Amino acid sequence: ASQAPAGEMPHLLVDEPGAPRRLPPLPRAAPAHLAYVLYTSGSTGRPKGVQVSHASLANFLASMRRQPGLTSADVLLSVTTIAFDIAALEIFLPLLAGAQVVLVDRGTAVDGELLRGELERAGATVLQATPST
Repeated sequence: ASQAPAGEMPHLLVDEPGAPRRLPPLPRAAPAHLAYVLYTSGSTGRPKGVQVSHASLANFLASMRRQPGLTSADVLLSVTTIAFDIAALEIFLPLLAGAQVVLVDRGTAVDGELLRGELERAGATVLQATPST
């Protein structure tokens, strides 16, 4: 198999079972490339999109891994909707640390008794949530 040029990742498309064909390589994400956009009104009350680069996300995750800290022994119970920017912390940080992430559905996340049961069932050691949760 041929190697993709540096900075690109090869991928295959299978039209028929067992008959893959090579597609052009996918570009690799660079630190300055956009990871996501979050929308906020911030302190102005005027909605705006804030661009978050891969480098910013990686730096944030590295910082959070150090302090408050996360290790491969942890189990993070993820209760934040994927539409909220802090979901990036809940999903990617455990994966980077070799920890386990357990995704909780919205109904469980908003019901105190169900959430308590899921915390116990999962053996969660970490939960990032609002004070009301």
